[in-house]
Amino acid sequence: MTTTQSEDPNERVAHPRHYNAHKSGIECIELIEHLPTNFGNATKYVWRCGLKTTETPLRDLKSARWYVERESERRRVYELEDSPCLKTDVVWRSLAHRVVDVESENEGGALGDFLVALLDDDCSDMLDAIDRAIEQLSPQVEDTSKNRTLALAAFGSAVLNVVDRRERGGSLEALAYGVEAQVADYRKLAWG
Repeated sequence: MTTTQSEDPNERVAHPRHYNAHKSGIECIELIEHLPTNFGNATKYVWRCGLKTTETPLRDLKSARWYVERESERRRVYELEDSPCLKTDVVWRSLAHRVVDVESENEGGALGDFLVALLDDDCSDMLDAIDRAIEQLSPQVEDTSKNRTLALAAFGSAVLNVVDRRERGGSLEALAYGVEAQVADYRKLAWG
């Protein structure tokens, strides 16, 4: 079964860009449909990390980590040696190797490291790949969080000033304009 990459940038159901834009030409579903559910979900989150605009890269990586931990625990509790079906093993491994090859040509990253660990069936290395990606994001997340905190404090203070002006007899129109201006300033500070 093959899928095709969508030419429609608005496609969000059958072939969303965050799952089908990999330079290997492989769509995420082509690989993950051959994996155990938890590993498929983890792969999906690492695959789309930083590409899906409605999610943060950190949230994607933490979700991937959760699924790997869950699969590792499931195997431990039930004493399983679970692996993909032998008939599909060659399929997903071939696809994973193609993605890893493209990733290594482009100086790799979380997806390539994660897939290498998946190919080795090594949960610990999968978690390490995710943790390294999280560590690389941490300074960006901290800076963004600080900016948002500062912006929110400035916004709150500015809104109080606008309300204070209203209490001193300012018009509702001036109040609305003042709040609108503060919201715009907050957005610039918080989101860049």
